[in-house]
Amino acid sequence: TRRLIEDGREHLVLRAPMSLPFPVRFLQGTADMDVDLSVALALLDHAESPDMRLTLVDGADHRFSDEDCLALIETTVDEVISRAA
Repeated sequence: TRRLIEDGREHLVLRAPMSLPFPVRFLQGTADMDVDLSVALALLDHAESPDMRLTLVDGADHRFSDEDCLALIETTVDEVISRAA
């Protein structure tokens, strides 16, 4: 357990601003009980990208597995790929 904690400290990602020179998309469900919206907002605040967006999906939970969410994931991945090319 101690080794796990020490290893985690060595791999913290929020120590310095993250420079992400590519499109970034965060998808967050408003009914997500596993990851609070504050986590997505903290990542947004901490990252630097010329093209970064957070999309809140009303009623979506953490699994993001209904048809609408899956379609949004597919559309978002396609958009990021096309913008990164």
